Amino acid sequence: SGRNISSRELTAMVNRDEAFILDIRSKKEFVTGHIVGSENMPTDQLKTRMTELDKHKEKTIIVVCTSGVNAGGACSELKKAGFTVARLSGGITGWRSENLPVVK
Repeated sequence: SGRNISSRELTAMVNRDEAFILDIRSKKEFVTGHIVGSENMPTDQLKTRMTELDKHKEKTIIVVCTSGVNAGGACSELKKAGFTVARLSGGITGWRSENLPVVK
């Protein structure tokens, strides 16, 4: 669930302050490199920590996982809770393959 967006769309939305990036990979994977400004909330913590995202309700939450496959489930959960969601096509792997910046 949630539409797929390209890295270019993600960058444009963040630059316009219309998006919040949620990285659902494990903490261990997150520290090896993530998109600037993204916050980490591993999939297994999503249900218990979802209220932390309430401050981002007016933005589109862009869900980032490793390859774009696992983001669907998280998008469904967030959508049910009333959030506007999208997922990064290709995940962090796709982002890196385009030589886009990651921070450690």
